[in-house]
Amino acid sequence: MKLSIEIEKRLAAFIHWGLILITVLVADRLGTDPVNAGKMAGLTILTSCSIALIIGNFRKLAREFPVLYFMNALFLLICTLSVIFSKSPWESGFYGEYGRNTGLLTYIGLVGLFIAVSALRISDSHLRILKALMIAGYLNIIYAIYFLTGRDFFSWTNPYKKFLGTFGNPDFISSFMGIFATVIFSFILVKSMSGKFKFLLILSVVASIYVIQMTGALQGFIVTLIGLSTVTGLYLYLEFKNKGVFYAYIAILMSIGVLGFFGILQKGPFVSLLYKPSVSLRGEYWQAGINMGIHNPFLGVGLDSYGTFYRKYRDLNALTNPGTNTVTNAAHNVFIDIFAGTGFIGFFCYIAVLVFVLVTGVKEIKKVTKFDPVLVGVFSAWMAYEVQSIISINQIGLAIWGWALGGAIISYSKIQRKGSDEYFSKNQPLKFRRDKYKDRKLQPTVIPAIKVVSILLAFAFGVLISIFPLINDYRQLKALQKNDLKSLVSTAWTWPVDNTRLRSVSGVLLRSNDSQSFIDLNLKAAKKFPSNYYFQYNLFYASRVNSPQWVGYKRILHEMDPYNPEFAPK
Repeated sequence: MKLSIEIEKRLAAFIHWGLILITVLVADRLGTDPVNAGKMAGLTILTSCSIALIIGNFRKLAREFPVLYFMNALFLLICTLSVIFSKSPWESGFYGEYGRNTGLLTYIGLVGLFIAVSALRISDSHLRILKALMIAGYLNIIYAIYFLTGRDFFSWTNPYKKFLGTFGNPDFISSFMGIFATVIFSFILVKSMSGKFKFLLILSVVASIYVIQMTGALQGFIVTLIGLSTVTGLYLYLEFKNKGVFYAYIAILMSIGVLGFFGILQKGPFVSLLYKPSVSLRGEYWQAGINMGIHNPFLGVGLDSYGTFYRKYRDLNALTNPGTNTVTNAAHNVFIDIFAGTGFIGFFCYIAVLVFVLVTGVKEIKKVTKFDPVLVGVFSAWMAYEVQSIISINQIGLAIWGWALGGAIISYSKIQRKGSDEYFSKNQPLKFRRDKYKDRKLQPTVIPAIKVVSILLAFAFGVLISIFPLINDYRQLKALQKNDLKSLVSTAWTWPVDNTRLRSVSGVLLRSNDSQSFIDLNLKAAKKFPSNYYFQYNLFYASRVNSPQWVGYKRILHEMDPYNPEFAPK
């Protein structure tokens, strides 16, 4: 399936600028969560416009990769059913947990992005995806330089006292910079690249590593090591044509990997470098997520509902480390998060898509005769993302790159390529020679008026469906700034109602000594969110000790938190 040149160019432009915008977007001073709700809205709008652009070619695309499209469709179906049948309100699963926003709308956006990228058929379009990643990386490097002066572009509270980038968290920006370094390194190895330009790229890698150092996050170094190692291995495989050298390199990497794995588990020579107390915490978080999926095998507990059910499904050991009252709203592992939220079917669909991408990428690498920096960069960056997703949260600013790069691997398998020396010239170090890629079947056309109207409608739809959490967050911020308690309560009950916002308002009411309003809000919230621990606990706390209400809430809390000794029956 080939798009017209005009459609392809516009689709590539949408994706290019959309990826940059989502990555660097921070809705500073516009809400209490400056990161996630805005990125969700950006992703929704990007996907809506991109799909509207290629909707007429959808059937042909599906025929090219029927298994892949079926698995994506089944994955979204299971995600939808998990939201509908979850014990959490459907809007919670649709928009996701406050501060995460990885609900159904986000996954529809990610799958839509994957499909849109998989429709690209011109080599320059794939290069534009990598350029988008580079631009976003350089913007974060500029931000880091400014941060070193002791100032910050944004007004957010920074409890980490580390560089947060445009992701609002040191772990996420460190992983992104590792992926950025991977892509840059793939271009450094191009033989025809000018020496001056290679020097600039080497400085970029050094700068990215320094930014990772500023975050204090170990996972950024791990991602960088994996990414650079993958690029190096593929360079040896494609350029030296010596299987002995390649296999020796793989053996060394595997040995280091095994030692690193044992170091994470507090064994071997790398313990001091790799082990952190958070590793033990992740083990408990992972186990709770696995328990959720096993006990809810068909549809899971619902997308982005991990935090609601963490206490119920955690192991007894979790009461010691991380502690009875230490909880989380994500498994810190994308695979386990999906398993917990959607059950076995959703999990296997997700794995099937990844396996399909991996197999396609390996096949394409075997086909090329010379080092191809775009293919190697896309594949290595995708691998780096997937590895970091084993130890990280599914943050939207990172997730878009995993799905976009995966889609790029699929679509790259459908284009004609030359060796890397024919891709690049010294005068155009990061540009394709466009005359090499003229395809007689791709004829310039003007986009039909109906297509333009479809894109405008899709843009309006994307804004409309994703804007409500942003509006509510803005209203809550203004109410907090004005100390307007009445407006704060009203905003908390504005659709889509979010349990985290209600919990925040509940705390404000408690501190204001308005006990009746505190009880009324929690009674109403407990009906809206019957599986939420905090509203039941607040009512338990507000009840007279040993009263029938107190005993009833204690029984409910024991069911929600079975290992907590505070609620154990005597």
